[in-house]
Amino acid sequence: MKKLYLSIIAFISFYSVQAQQEAMYSQYLFNPLAINPAMSSKTNEATTKIIYRKKFMGGDFEGDPQTQTVVVDLPLANEKMNLGIQLYNDIAGIIKSTGGYGIYSYKAQFNDELSLTMGIQAGITNYRANLTSVQLIDPKDPNFGQNINKILPSVGTGINLSNEKWFLAISVPQIIRTNLSLVENPNANYSTANSRFLFAMFGYDFRINKSIKISPNILAKVVENAPVAFDYNLKASFNDKFTLGGSLRTANAKFNEVSTQTRLGDAFLAFTEVQITPKIRFGYAYNISTTKGQYDSGSHEIMLSFRFLKSQEETVVDPRFK
Repeated sequence: MKKLYLSIIAFISFYSVQAQQEAMYSQYLFNPLAINPAMSSKTNEATTKIIYRKKFMGGDFEGDPQTQTVVVDLPLANEKMNLGIQLYNDIAGIIKSTGGYGIYSYKAQFNDELSLTMGIQAGITNYRANLTSVQLIDPKDPNFGQNINKILPSVGTGINLSNEKWFLAISVPQIIRTNLSLVENPNANYSTANSRFLFAMFGYDFRINKSIKISPNILAKVVENAPVAFDYNLKASFNDKFTLGGSLRTANAKFNEVSTQTRLGDAFLAFTEVQITPKIRFGYAYNISTTKGQYDSGSHEIMLSFRFLKSQEETVVDPRFK
């Protein structure tokens, strides 16, 4: 019975670690800073974003995963440096995590068009597990007799090479690996440490005319001890005031040391973004998994973005980073 309980706890730990990292990183279409501290705003104005994401598990699952995020991006006077703050709160069943990051980026201008931005982020995460709330066959089971509360460090870095038409960004948002296991089990053959992700993203803007711009981009996600996965994104912007787009995600399944199968269309995402006023934008995204055996009925994500203009002059905005 003890082995069964340890397996249950291991599953909870593994699921919560993966779900919380996936929830944060999936926000990159609205919040590029979620995966790369170098992808700060290219405008000369401060921006604040509020993002809420909820996944509906369906069935008899309780505690649908949800994430709240607040991001502040502040360019400094010399227009070469940006400071930022990212705060988030994530809930997945009995597992909760709350964290914050300080972000710093510096832009090196090679010429009138090409620039390289380098960014770093550092912060902490408070990881909590309410084990005592679990209904047990044996209420006195010691494995569930005490809640978990851990403070964990987080450091990440990234670069972004770009001009007015294209960008190439590479990042490792979580360099430090920390063990999130809820119990000590020396015989365990699983890992509950947070995964170290490497993201590489390339995008290009095609100007159809003065009003319409088409922007495809591709994101490669590399995880330790796992095959590479890809997101294929496409969006259309109209007068930089209305954006409509979609994303197709692949999932790579590794069956043995030499055989890997890529499932195209593991998840689909549709999103839109609307400029309500010159200072306020609203975004919505719906994500549905198509993988067999996935117990969820999709996730909804909403975003509000507030711009604080430095002057009354018209500001040139790169919609990729709004």
